[in-house]
Amino acid sequence: NNNNNNTDVNNNNNSTNQNVVVNDEQNKVKQWLEMIALDQFWPAFQKEGYNTFNVLNLLKENDISVLVQTVGMGKGHEVLFRDALSNRQKLQRKFDRHSHRKRDNDGNHKERKGRGKWFENRENKEGEKNKEEKSDDGARRGFSRR
Repeated sequence: NNNNNNTDVNNNNNSTNQNVVVNDEQNKVKQWLEMIALDQFWPAFQKEGYNTFNVLNLLKENDISVLVQTVGMGKGHEVLFRDALSNRQKLQRKFDRHSHRKRDNDGNHKERKGRGKWFENRENKEGEKNKEEKSDDGARRGFSRR
């Protein structure tokens, strides 16, 4: 009986964590709609399941047309939505392509330790070069070492 209670508690914790993640994703979409002045459509987005960027990023051209019609956007709103979604997707692709940060098991970015071998080697070479320049500095000015 004790084991069943522990299992129930663990299941409740997992579902709570999943709800927090979903709510966070939904808040991001809601804030984005507010930013592009289309937040009046948020209840329809939620109702129809267009409430996370995971879903919005998968939309193809005809899917966007269905979304626009389903949530009741006018032509002007559609233009704003398509432009904002296109820009957001371009930025996301650019970020994904240029992101050098690795993700941990939870999908969070790991902090990098150091700057990488290329930078370390370069800094070492520059440090050695600066030492050589300082040691030659007196000879170049016409002073001799005795």
